[in-house]
Amino acid sequence: MPGSRRGSLLGPRPLRQGDPHQQSTGPAKKDRPEVTPISSMEIRLGPADIAKVGATGLGIAALATCIPGARVLRLKPRDILTKGD
Repeated sequence: MPGSRRGSLLGPRPLRQGDPHQQSTGPAKKDRPEVTPISSMEIRLGPADIAKVGATGLGIAALATCIPGARVLRLKPRDILTKGD
């Protein structure tokens, strides 16, 4: 049936006021609480916070290096060089 689908390859069709297919997206505007935007926010970072982020990054880098490295260390040099053949 042409025209029975709500969307197309270009995306959903825009809904017009009074469209019978329009669905409610939540409570009515009068029921929603009034929200005021935040104009500024105070954020404090101390040396301990930066050290935690740095330690986490170094730990991830160490794991990413050691896990594949341990697998390579178990091989013999001859196996490493002839594995591509």
